[in-house]
Amino acid sequence: MTNQVSADQKPWAISFHITGEFTTAILLIAAAVGLWLDDQWAKILAPIALGMLLYTVIVSPGYYAQLNNLPMVGVFLILVILTVIAIMTLFKY
Repeated sequence: MTNQVSADQKPWAISFHITGEFTTAILLIAAAVGLWLDDQWAKILAPIALGMLLYTVIVSPGYYAQLNNLPMVGVFLILVILTVIAIMTLFKY
């Protein structure tokens, strides 16, 4: 949307990446709502959604690391830590 990477450069890679990001977001929201409502299916979906989030926050900073944008890499490191804490908290209950 911000035209930082032209879709013409890698149309398939960008399409799959965006699809994965949106799927992760939708599953995280669905799992959060389900956990809030104390639905049993959410206890199955939440670890899957958080696993997808962990993968995303590990892979995504590569773009910024290549640009030598260390503050953004640091932000993603914090997100990795928070995601691992969320996963550990989920398995505690």
